[in-house]
Amino acid sequence: GAPNVVEVNLFNNSIGDEGCIALADALAAPSSALRTLYLERNAIGDRGTALGTALDRNTALETLGLLGNEMTDTGRVALVNFAVRRLR
Repeated sequence: GAPNVVEVNLFNNSIGDEGCIALADALAAPSSALRTLYLERNAIGDRGTALGTALDRNTALETLGLLGNEMTDTGRVALVNFAVRRLR
């Protein structure tokens, strides 16, 4: 990982679900210090909710931008549930 990276902007890079899943794996690493991740307009669908699993392990991330992706209400609710659990 890159423990000194605190912000990544991948706006409009078409990473899709597969790229999002790879990012989730990196975010879940204990050494991740990433505080801000912008993933707007990347064709991320419901499989991108793998980010939620990373949120369970990552305590550094404060901002996650996902506007303009392809998640359904089901995917969005799943991510919100992970975020709410994290706040408890």
